[in-house]
Amino acid sequence: MTASTDRQLAGPGLPRPRHPKISPTKLSDATSPPTGPGLPVPVLPDKVCRSAPRLVVTTVDRDGRLADRTPVTDVGWSPGDTLELHTRAGPVIVARIGQGRAGTRTSITGRGHLRLPLQLRRHCDLVTGDRVAVAGHRQAGELIIMAASIVADFITAHRGEDP
Repeated sequence: MTASTDRQLAGPGLPRPRHPKISPTKLSDATSPPTGPGLPVPVLPDKVCRSAPRLVVTTVDRDGRLADRTPVTDVGWSPGDTLELHTRAGPVIVARIGQGRAGTRTSITGRGHLRLPLQLRRHCDLVTGDRVAVAGHRQAGELIIMAASIVADFITAHRGEDP
C-alpha cells in the first residue's frame, strides 16, 4: 500500500492508518503461549468421543424433511443412501441403512435431508412445523426420531405429574 492510497482510505484531514512492522522474531514470539499471569488455557483432547448419541431438536417441513441435517451427517450417511424406517411404540421412528428387513423405505435427499414419508408422518401424527427430537448414534448406525410431545410426556411422567 502506498502513501497516496493510505490518504485515500483515511480521507482528507484524517490521520493516516499506521501499519506496524513485525519482524520475524516478534511474530514467533506472538504465537508462543503466554507464560505470565492470566487465564489458564485448557488442553483439548485430540479426538472427540463419538460413541455417545447426539441429540438434536428440529422441525418437520411440509414435505416431511427434517430441517436439521446434522444428525444425518453425524451418523455418516450421505445423499442417495437408502434407509428403512420402522415405527415403535410411542410412536418412535427408527431409521437405519436398508438391511433387507420390511419397513418403509426412503433415501437421503440430494441436499442431505432425511425425508419422512407421508404415511409414516400420518401414523405418528406429525404435521408441518412439529418439532421432533432426533438422537443419532454413529456406532449403531441409526437415528431415533420422536415427536416433542413424547419427550414432554416422558418428562411429565418422570416428575410424577398428572397430564
